[in-house]
Amino acid sequence: MSMNHVEFQAKELALRVARGYVSQGEFEGSWTMSVYDSAWVSMIQSPRGAWLFPESFQYVLSQQSDKSGWPSNASDIDGILDTSAAILAIAVRLAKEDNHNSLRTQDLLKRQSDGQKYLQQSLIQWDATSCIHVGFEIIVPAILKMLEAYDIQFVFPDKHVLLGLHASKMEKFDLNLLYGPRQTTALHSLEAFIGDIDFEKLRHHRVNGSMLGSPSSTAAYLMNIQDWDMDSEFYLRQCVKNGGGFGLGGVPSAYPSEIFEFTWVLTTFLESGFRRELFENRLVQSALDSLELQLKSNDGAVGFASGMLPDADDTAKSIYLLSLFDRVTSPEAIMSYFMSPNGHVATYLYERTPSVSANCNALICLLSMNDHLHYIPTIEKVASALCDCWWENNMVDKWNLSPKYTLMLLAQAFVKLLRLWDAGCLKLLPQTLVTNRAIVVLTQTLNRLLCDHESSPEQAGSCAEETAYSVLACAALKCLPWPPGIMSRLDVVIQQGKKYLEDIKVDRHQYLWIEKTTYGSETLFRTYHLAALHITSAHVNWSREITEHFQPTKTCGQMSAFFQSIYAHNEAPWKFDASILEGRTFTRMLQACRADIFPLRDGYEDKYLPYISITWILVKNIQQLRVPTTLLWEMMKFSMWDFLADEYMESSVATLSLQDRKYVKEWIKAHSLFRHKDLLGGDKPLAEGSSSCHDEHAEFQPGDVRKVLSTLRAYAREIMYHPSVQAASQYDRSTLQEELRSFLLSHMKQMEDSASLSTSASLKSSTGHTLFRSSRPSFYRWVKTTASTHISCPVSFAFYTCLLGCKGKSTPKDDCFETPGQKYKASDLCAHLAVMSRLFNDYASIGRDQLEGNLNSVNFQEFHRGVQISPTLSDSSPREGALDCVRASLLHLGEYERQASRSAMYALIDEMRTSRHGSGAGGTYGSIGKGCGTTLAKADVATICAGIEMFTSVTELYADMYLARDLTSQAR
Repeated sequence: MSMNHVEFQAKELALRVARGYVSQGEFEGSWTMSVYDSAWVSMIQSPRGAWLFPESFQYVLSQQSDKSGWPSNASDIDGILDTSAAILAIAVRLAKEDNHNSLRTQDLLKRQSDGQKYLQQSLIQWDATSCIHVGFEIIVPAILKMLEAYDIQFVFPDKHVLLGLHASKMEKFDLNLLYGPRQTTALHSLEAFIGDIDFEKLRHHRVNGSMLGSPSSTAAYLMNIQDWDMDSEFYLRQCVKNGGGFGLGGVPSAYPSEIFEFTWVLTTFLESGFRRELFENRLVQSALDSLELQLKSNDGAVGFASGMLPDADDTAKSIYLLSLFDRVTSPEAIMSYFMSPNGHVATYLYERTPSVSANCNALICLLSMNDHLHYIPTIEKVASALCDCWWENNMVDKWNLSPKYTLMLLAQAFVKLLRLWDAGCLKLLPQTLVTNRAIVVLTQTLNRLLCDHESSPEQAGSCAEETAYSVLACAALKCLPWPPGIMSRLDVVIQQGKKYLEDIKVDRHQYLWIEKTTYGSETLFRTYHLAALHITSAHVNWSREITEHFQPTKTCGQMSAFFQSIYAHNEAPWKFDASILEGRTFTRMLQACRADIFPLRDGYEDKYLPYISITWILVKNIQQLRVPTTLLWEMMKFSMWDFLADEYMESSVATLSLQDRKYVKEWIKAHSLFRHKDLLGGDKPLAEGSSSCHDEHAEFQPGDVRKVLSTLRAYAREIMYHPSVQAASQYDRSTLQEELRSFLLSHMKQMEDSASLSTSASLKSSTGHTLFRSSRPSFYRWVKTTASTHISCPVSFAFYTCLLGCKGKSTPKDDCFETPGQKYKASDLCAHLAVMSRLFNDYASIGRDQLEGNLNSVNFQEFHRGVQISPTLSDSSPREGALDCVRASLLHLGEYERQASRSAMYALIDEMRTSRHGSGAGGTYGSIGKGCGTTLAKADVATICAGIEMFTSVTELYADMYLARDLTSQAR
């Protein structure tokens, strides 16, 4: 398709939406039809008792699947709402039928029965906590109650969850507000309040006959008033005629939507590089005049259609559009009326969840204003709120189902932010917001888009609109100063996407947009389709300060080659380069807090720091695991503490006298930070002032001891007073506390064992290693206890469990692993990972441990049984042969534990996925030997399972890194 043709089509589409704006009452809808709304319209009877829209009832029946219900187009809630409303419409018809033996009646009864079976199964499988559609928490309970009046009842696992959401929503809303002068979002769903409100008192809220542009809400109003309303009837007839259903009875979920469509079309085109001159015609200018007038007459805010309740999304788009035509309009409404106390922009008042896309559009709008200094406080709030959403993985948007839509808006918004900051216009913003948090959002957005494309290069075939989102997102990101390899990948994604969009022949609507049910829009699809075909990336002259964040160093190349040699060998090199670039920001952040707990050591380089961030990021990107960035960051810090604690114990604590070490050991045993009275008792986290009598005696100890105790106390406080630990369940906190205690005590025991090893120097193996003589019965017992605890994996996993319980659950209150089966398998996984880590660590540090006198696995006699001791120790060949044999045995055991840990991981993930509602696969009632199930949301289960896979894979990666090189700094 030539650019001239693309521009011609864009101009024609802009003219069509402009015409729809200025021609009052003749707006032609392009949304897909809603069975739910059509069913409500079909239930209206005229004052004389005749069905007002029989064609709507026939439309509803025509959409039923054979021997089933009305299946979902994109989300579970679609099928639930469509089927429940259709069943209700049939029940209403049947109640009015005179001849119950007629073929029509029998057909309706069969349809109703099929629909009930479908709805029952849909409700059983539904995850109500993950639903994001408009007003579902008030609509579904109401319509189920209406069905009960016809003796149609449903029981399902999430019913109590649904009723809880309903109660929470209604607690915040006074129904009497409906009678007041102001519009509220509840007017869009009046069908949910049948029997609870007086519809006669709502006439003043009509806008051109509609109740907030909702056919179903207007139908409910018309069905529940005494005096017939001709305006509302006319509105519904317009919905049937012009709503996009060609007069066949179907209606959309909202009508009209002229402001929404006009502003979305024009801003998208102009953002994509279309010349403004294409749209400078009489119709567009007239529509812009109307839009500008509406904003001025309505306190600077508008809704999705004229006269409708204002919302932040349409307001931001409208103001931004006017600015693109040099018609500057104040965004004061965004800063005052729509700003939430929590710092984000609320689409509407009383909304249950914020919208990421609405906040992106608000940020883009604010960044388009000329007086940036005046808006910096609001820009900071909105940008911070978006960073929070990204870092916490709260990225499910409430207006569009596609994650790529959100990625597109984030990329566009944050590239604009970075450009203005680099140009000096936003220098009053906190630097960490821009150079740390926002840049992390951009680099992670890049990796997600590129990795998603790599896993489905065919562009997912039927998802043309999503492909357009990806192209536009990549085009925005391409403005950043990436290295050539990443620029090439962006070019590939953009060009392949454009080729797909040029060839695509769309024969059905794509259901991506969210209302009461999911809908598609031919207008919006064509808009993004044309924008993606036209888009080119602007060249930006970035400052050196910004460029350094996106360009690799020589060290980056070396690290990329290292990781390619040990991990995911078949993956493309650019994935490693992009992951290392993403990790650089986190490495800087680690360096900034490196000395917060453990003191710096003169002459020693923390050479492992750059590796820490990359391990977590590389696993996330290669395996495409969707986990919160805050979880990654906290575990990066904890991994750094693992290294530092190990170094500190081996350097500062190990050099204390025997008497002083005994005192430190008793202090660890006795201090309240490291002990608990009852694993299951109480539910209060540690108090900030927790201490013990040993703290009082510590001041009388030598200076070196006091420094050690102060450092260990700071280390324990950093862990136990961490917000996620304090918010975790008592069980998870106590487990962490016990593992922290065991971790430090195992270090003390390792010191004792290493000292004991030096007294056994006369007993040598054929490899030249001192053989360890101990009262312990076997190497197996040692490696499963002191050795594996010493490696820090158990304490890391316990901390990770607290994080995962808070970050991975939408309502963190219970144990991360709730059932006995989950707890057991999680512990088993951790045990195998810990032993694997110790074995591979010992394999890598045989020489260093021998030099420093540290106890290593190879010091146990099991590795030397049957190995001939060379009579001539100076003969290196037999010694090397024996050492190779020992290494091979150690490596074999490590691989054995690797396989065991993977089996344990799969078992735990299976347990998590199949124990929802205490059931097997399918999530229905009862128990199938899985213990007492959980009621976690599917999204929470997915996050926790991804987290389990993440920890396992990162631990494995560290094991492979141990094999490749010893990362631990020498103790002495």
